[in-house]
This record gives sequence, C-alpha cells and structure tokens, in this order.
Amino acid sequence: MVDPAKSGGDRDCPFCGAKTSQGAAECWMCHGALDAAPPVIVAPPVAGRARRDANYQFSLASLMLLVTLSAVIFGAAALEPGLGIMLAMLAAPPLVFTAVTAARRRAREQPLTPRDKVVLFAGAFATFVVVLIAAGIAFFATCWVGFFTGATASEAMGARQYDPIGWGLLTGVVLGGIVGLVLAAWLLWRIIKAYRKRDR
Repeated sequence: MVDPAKSGGDRDCPFCGAKTSQGAAECWMCHGALDAAPPVIVAPPVAGRARRDANYQFSLASLMLLVTLSAVIFGAAALEPGLGIMLAMLAAPPLVFTAVTAARRRAREQPLTPRDKVVLFAGAFATFVVVLIAAGIAFFATCWVGFFTGATASEAMGARQYDPIGWGLLTGVVLGGIVGLVLAAWLLWRIIKAYRKRDR
C-alpha cells in the first residue's frame, strides 16, 4: 500500500476525515494538526454529563406552569397584597418539592408529564397547608397551656416581682412555637420519606 504523504497525493484528516493536501500542516476544515493523533472520545461520560445538564433545564410545559402560578400570585397580590404574599409563601415549598422530584425522575429517565407535575404540585400544596393547620392547632393549644402554667407560676412566686399576664404570654408563645415547629418538621419529614419510598 502506498503512503499518500510520500506519493504526493491527498490524505484524510485523522480528526474529521476531510481530504487535505499532502503539504498542509493542519486540516482546512477542523484546523487539527495533521501529524497529531486523533483524540479519544469516550461516549458514556459525555452522555452522563449531558443527562445531568438536562436535569436542570426547564421544558416549555414546566415554564408555562410556572408562568400560570406566577400570574395567580400576582393577580391575588393586585387585589390584596397580603393575600399575594401569603400565596407566594405557601406555594414556594411545594414548587421546590415538585422541581426536585421532576429532576430526580428525569435522572432515572422517567420524566413527569405536565399533568403529573400539576397533580404533584397540587398534592404537595394541599399537604403543606394541612401540615401548617396542624402545626397552628398545636401552637395555640400549647400556647394556652403555657399561658396558664406561666401565669400560675408567676403568682406563686409573687405578683410584685412577676407579672402573671406577661409571664403567661411569654411561656405560652415559647412553648407553642417549639411544639408547632417540631410537629411541622416531623410531619413533613414523614410525608416526604413515605413519598420517596413509594416513588422508588
């Protein structure tokens, strides 16, 4: 077999396969050095990186869902600013949960449909509201118990040095806040754990 470099004929670029003249130092198409070895391309890491990058991309359906939710929040804020702020605070955790779940499903090559995302967000929103209601009930129940406990303890210590109303409110708010936060965190942790177990 005759070497094209010695015969004076054209030769193929080792990178892109384009026909190049014998005396050229680099390829006219890809500008690769003709005397260098072609790069070794490993497909799996590139595919894996592309798949990881795709997990952080929004589809058009997801963008439309986000725009719809934003329109509802801004519409409520236009009517009543407090209502818009409350809706934004309530919608933020379910929106993050939905985005994380959708990314995990895409990583497993089981993407969610737009309908699945709406159902998942609605369920997460309702669950979050129920958890807040339960935490609020626990807060107020513990607050009353703490109020009467603090007021009774302050009266036993002496009304001149300790104000029963002030100590009762302080004790009730502190105890109620601790119980409410602990209950909300425990309920959310159990719900998320149960969902992930079912979603495997």
